[in-house]
This record gives sequence, structure tokens and C-alpha cells, in this order.
Amino acid sequence: MTGRAALKRTLYPLLVSLARLRRRRVPPPASDCHRVLVMQLGLTGDVLLATPLFAQLKAALPPGARITAVVPPHARAALEGNTDVDEIATYDAFWADPSDNHRHAPRWRHVVATWRFARRHRAARYDLAINCWPMDQPFSAALLAMTGARATKGFDFPFSRAFYDIAVPFDSSAHLADAMCALAPPASHADARTRRLRYTPPRDALDPAFVSRLEATPTPIIVIAPFSSERRKEWSLDAWARTIDALAERYPSAHLVLTGVRDTRARATELLALVRAPVVNTVGETSLAAFAALVARAALLVTTDSGATHVASAMGTPTYVLFSQIYAYHQLTPYAVPGAHSVIDVPCAGCIYGCAAMTCMQHDPRDVVQRVIDFANRIPALNSEA
Repeated sequence: MTGRAALKRTLYPLLVSLARLRRRRVPPPASDCHRVLVMQLGLTGDVLLATPLFAQLKAALPPGARITAVVPPHARAALEGNTDVDEIATYDAFWADPSDNHRHAPRWRHVVATWRFARRHRAARYDLAINCWPMDQPFSAALLAMTGARATKGFDFPFSRAFYDIAVPFDSSAHLADAMCALAPPASHADARTRRLRYTPPRDALDPAFVSRLEATPTPIIVIAPFSSERRKEWSLDAWARTIDALAERYPSAHLVLTGVRDTRARATELLALVRAPVVNTVGETSLAAFAALVARAALLVTTDSGATHVASAMGTPTYVLFSQIYAYHQLTPYAVPGAHSVIDVPCAGCIYGCAAMTCMQHDPRDVVQRVIDFANRIPALNSEA
């Protein structure tokens, strides 16, 4: 038995029992909700996908109501400056630790974080607690039970009895942002499918020197974000190099910018050694706010299934995404902005954990290049310069 299987067999029944200590409660009407807790314990992109829910809640709740968001520490920046959220709290969820590369290894600090979570949020006396993270269901249900809220709400999965008192069926055919909007009290008439992701960095989040450098960079800009917090969702460096060179040849006046977090610097160096075209390397140099500013100025983002996709959606930037099929990709496509994607249909789609072969990420570079250029040809900022 693997460590993960042993953990599930031992810990999940305990979490289910904890969740069952709470009887089913019907959520109060929106007019009676004055303190609301929303948990989104995914990565930064997942937190951005929840921003339409916060906007819908703000519109539905009575004046003066307070919305508290609970997110992982590394994703806090995604909500700073968001006026739909009154308070941002953090919870160190072991399944949302990007440095762990999704190995899901709980440590003692996660136990301490859980104790602090229960102590802090139980004292808040929430009227409604919402879980909008569709993974790790027993853990999320147990956390909501710890809050002692008058009512809880979240996605209901048939295979997870821990969710018996969080009864909102998960619509697997819907975009994840739309599915999360369904968790809000039905007091808003806004159509979730017309809403945009929101990201408004605080005024002091951008370095003036960076802003000056960005404004001095000639347009059009094509941003390449080839890396992901999950290595299994990444395309080969050789294929990326071929795509970058093809874009540079098709759009000779465009400025190509390579981005990524600090941990991907070594791979960025390997990639640039394969590229013939001139590329500006900003890997490891941009904060979330700086990356958003760069993407907002760009004509096109080409990336994998990563938080970069959802930052671009918040900025309204056209995006082309290379998806794996370990997840239901249609739930994660660019939201409410011009976007296109590449997918390889494989019989093992939806495996969640991936495999060593990762057949679903072996996109044909020739096909991808043609699709990206076809998509880019519809972008006026690039077409007029080509």
C-alpha cells in the first residue's frame, strides 16, 4: 500500500466522522447572512477563478455584510486589492503547496495550521461557510465543520459522504468559475458566464522601475509562459523552442517575453539555449502584480494549464493554452476572454494524477504552431504588425 493510500484509508474515515457531527442545515437567505466565509484552497489560478463568486456574493448580501476569504499563503496576493473581499485569511493546505509539486505530503506545520484555523474561525460565528475547492473533499468538509457556521455550502460528490451536509451538486459540464458562482445565494440576477475574473493589485505592489521599463517596451508583446506548478502539465522544451521561433518568424516586430517563477530558472536557461530568436527573459523576476501588468500590455499569451491562463483572463488578454488531460480541461479554459487551446484526446483522460508517459502532453509542434498562428492572426494588435 502506498503512503497516499494508507493516509486515505486511515484519515478519511476520521474526517468523514467529524463532518457528520454537524447535522444538515439549510443555508439562510442572503438577507440574513452578515458574516460569510469562503474557502478556496487551490493554487493562485484557482483563487482567481473564485473571484466571480466573491463579486456575486457582494451583490447578494445585505449592506455591511463581511466576506472573509481563506486561501493558501502563496495565493494571498491574488485577492489583495479585491474590493469584494473584506478580510483575507490563510490556511496552509498541504495539497496546495507549490513547492511540494503536488506530492501531497502533510507535515506537522499543517497540523498546527489546522488547529489555528479552527480556533480563529470558530470564534467568528459565521452565518454561512462556503467551500469552493472541488478537490480533497473530506479535508474541506472537515474544515467547514470546524468553523461552527450556522450553515455550510459546497460541492457535493457522490463518492464522498463527508459532503452530505454541503449539498450543491458539482456541475462537471460547467466551467469551474461558473460552478463556483452557483454556490452564492440566489439573490443576484447576473449571468455568471458574462462575468470576468478580477485581479486588482494594490497601488504599492508594482516597482516604479519595473513600470517604467514595461512602458518603454515597444508593442506588440507576446508573452510565453511554458512552466507550471505541476511538471506533468508541461510541454517539452524542444517543442516550446520550435513554437517560439515560429512566432518570431511570423511576427518579426513583436517582442517575445519569457516568464516563470524563480524555481524554473534552470529550465528557462535550457529552453533559451534551444531558441534562435531574441527573447527577453524575465523568469524569476516578476511578482504576481508585475506579471499581471506585463500580460495586460501583451497582445497574446501562450502558456500551459497554469495560473498564467487565469491572470490573462483577469486582464482580458487573448490566450492560447496547451492542456493535458489529467483534468477536465473544459472547466479551466480561458474564462470570458478570447482564448483557444490544444488538447490530445486520450482514452486515459481524467486520470487526475498523471503518468510517466504523459501521452496527453505530447502535442505535435507543427500542429500547435499552425493553431497558435491561426489564433494570433485574429488579434488586431498582431495582425496589423505582421
